[in-house]
Amino acid sequence: MCKLTFYKVCDTICATRGGNSMMEILDSLREFDEEEAKLYMQLLFDGYMTRKKEKRLFEETNRTPQLIILTYYTCVKKPQFNKIYELFKNKYISEDEIKKFRERYIYNENKLEDVHTREEKLGLRKVYDYIQAKEDLDNINLYTLSDIHEILYSHTPYPEYGGKYRTDMRFLPNSGVDLTPPYLIVHEMNALKPEIDELVAMGNELGRNIEPEKILDYVDRCIELKCKFIKIHPFFDGNGRSVRAFTNLLFRLANIPPVYIENKERVKYGEAMNAALADNDLSKIKGFYYYKICDSIISLDMHLETDKHEEQEDDKSNLGKPPVKKLTVFPNNKN
Repeated sequence: MCKLTFYKVCDTICATRGGNSMMEILDSLREFDEEEAKLYMQLLFDGYMTRKKEKRLFEETNRTPQLIILTYYTCVKKPQFNKIYELFKNKYISEDEIKKFRERYIYNENKLEDVHTREEKLGLRKVYDYIQAKEDLDNINLYTLSDIHEILYSHTPYPEYGGKYRTDMRFLPNSGVDLTPPYLIVHEMNALKPEIDELVAMGNELGRNIEPEKILDYVDRCIELKCKFIKIHPFFDGNGRSVRAFTNLLFRLANIPPVYIENKERVKYGEAMNAALADNDLSKIKGFYYYKICDSIISLDMHLETDKHEEQEDDKSNLGKPPVKKLTVFPNNKN
C-alpha cells in the first residue's frame, strides 16, 4: 500500500472524528479508488467490532454506524438485498449462510416476544419468507401490514383474528405510553396511507438508483413510521413482530438488508422504543437500527471468516446466535 493511500484514508477518518458533515465525508468517499475504499471500510469495521466487543455500541455521539452505511452504499455500487435468496446462491455467501440468517431472525424474534407456541413460530417463518419472496414491490401499502399479521396467525387455533384490528384497550407494560383507543384505530391507520405511499415510492426509486445521501433519511423515515404503528397498536397481539417485518419489507425496497433484534439486546431496544413512544425522542431507536443494519451487512454481504478459536463446542448452546466473525476483505460486487 502506498503512503498516499494511507494518508488520504487517515485524513478522511480525522474529518469524521472532527465533526465534518456526512455530505462532506460523502464527497471524500466518492474520490476513493478501490484500495482506498477497502482500507477505509476495514478501519471502520475494526472500530465497530471493537466497540461491539466492549459493549460500547450504543453511544449516541458515535457516528460509526452511519459512516459504515454511507461508505457501503457509496463504494458498493449495487447491493441487491431485494433479491436475498437469489443473489448470494452462487457467490461468496452460500445459501446455507442465508438459511442461518433466517433461523437467527426467527429465533431472536420469538425470544424477544416470549413466543412459545409452535403455531406462532411457524407463522413467523412464513412471514419472513413472505417479506423476502414478495414480488410486486410496487404494491405495498397500509393493507400489507394486515396481510403480514394474517400470515403470522395463519396456523393458530383462531386464524380469523389475523389481520383484524383490535376492539379493546391495550397497554404497554411499564411504559406510560397511551395507545390509540380502538374506536380511533381505523382513522389513525388511514391517516398514514400518504406517508406509506411516499415511502414505498422513495424506497423503490432508491432500489433502482442508489443515492447514498438519501439512504439514512429513508431509514429514519421508516423508523418514524414504525413508531407510529406501534403507538397505534392496531392488532390484539403480534404488533411488534408484524411492524418489524413490515419495516424490513420497506428496507428491502431500497436494498437495505433485513434486521433482527438479538435477545441480549432487548433491554436496549426496549429503552429506545420507550424513549420514542413516551418522550417522542427517536434518536435512540434510529441509532439502534443503524447498528442493526451494520450487523446485517456483515452477516450477508461482507467477506467474513469464522474465528474457530472463539466458537463454542456445543452447537446447541449457540442456537440463534451468529458465529464470531472477523472482516477479511472488502465486498467485490461493484457493477
